[in-house]
Amino acid sequence: MRAPQILVRTRHFIGSSSRSFSFLRRNFFAFGLEITLALVALLSVAVNVSNLNPAPRSAGNRYLGLLLAYPDTNPNLIAEMKTQKIQISPEKQRYISTAQASPPPLLAHGGASAEDASKSRDSLPMMSPDGVLQKPNYTSKDAFQNRDIEEYTVKGGDSLARIASVYGVSVQTILYENKLNVADYIKPGQHLKILPTDGISHTVQKNETIESIAKKYKVDPEAILDFNEIEVPEDIQQGEILIIPNGQAEVLPSAKPKLDSLKKVDVKTANVPDDYAGSGGALLWPLATHNITQYYSSRHRALDVSNGQRPQFWAAQDGIVELSGWQSGYGNTAVINHGNGLKTRYAHASELYVSAGDKVAKGQMLGRVGNTGRTYGATGNHLHFEVIKNGTKYDPLKFF
Repeated sequence: MRAPQILVRTRHFIGSSSRSFSFLRRNFFAFGLEITLALVALLSVAVNVSNLNPAPRSAGNRYLGLLLAYPDTNPNLIAEMKTQKIQISPEKQRYISTAQASPPPLLAHGGASAEDASKSRDSLPMMSPDGVLQKPNYTSKDAFQNRDIEEYTVKGGDSLARIASVYGVSVQTILYENKLNVADYIKPGQHLKILPTDGISHTVQKNETIESIAKKYKVDPEAILDFNEIEVPEDIQQGEILIIPNGQAEVLPSAKPKLDSLKKVDVKTANVPDDYAGSGGALLWPLATHNITQYYSSRHRALDVSNGQRPQFWAAQDGIVELSGWQSGYGNTAVINHGNGLKTRYAHASELYVSAGDKVAKGQMLGRVGNTGRTYGATGNHLHFEVIKNGTKYDPLKFF
């Protein structure tokens, strides 16, 4: 009679197990969701506990470092840094020490040079006490500008125009400062004084004032005070050298005859037959050197080829001299008609070997390089070379 009881119990156990498995299978998704939520809660608690005692964090940029060095710059941000326990990394300590040894207004520069500062000073952000970014208010836009008079030693191949371009001043500024006139030449080894800006320098004389100096050079007194960083105008001393930005000086007396000559016209011309054909072909480079100091442009429709030794120049092609002599700003100049509407001009010569009506051959000497006419000594001794086709000036480099 026992066997039936065992069978009944076994069936009961199997039935119960089947019902439990079915129950688990139906509720698997709910159990999984509860377990996931429990794990997320435990992880959140662990993170919060770990933040109760955070390790000091390193300030990664120099601006934060300088804020710590100068806490008055932005007290609000300093307080937040202390709350977050931000510290400065060792590699920034040297930078901060250097900054502390100098005035702090350029916190955003990170030790930039004066040249870099000058380029970006208009975009430097600063913090106001309430934490608002604001632009620095410089007392002068030239706060980083060099104010020293420099000395330059002329080298071979130099011209006043090139030197002026390097230093960012006008040719006239160099002429005035070195007591040169427009007819003077510069030579290798010659020393030139270079001002830091366009204008002139002035040595203060007895009883002179800023107002009288400004009136003399036709500038605003404030411009003199600002550039020379003078706070009290009465503090200028006799013998002190001032820079007069954009000061206008009178033309040196020795230069007046030169300026008068720019109006001079003393040329001889010759008529060339309309059917004159010439030899044609490519042009010959008119000078032994190829040192081009000024290229063809909309404002300079020619080539300036420099040579301080004043060598001879020659005809670029066969032709007839149509014009020869002094022609205002060109100085000593010659124009050769090559036929077929093509002409070439050779200007600023120190002397000419040909006269109007002369027939010349390709390569024949025409004259010697100089700087007569409207040159102002700016490009030194050079040949001004033009190519004219049917009355229009073209880039000479396209004809060689």
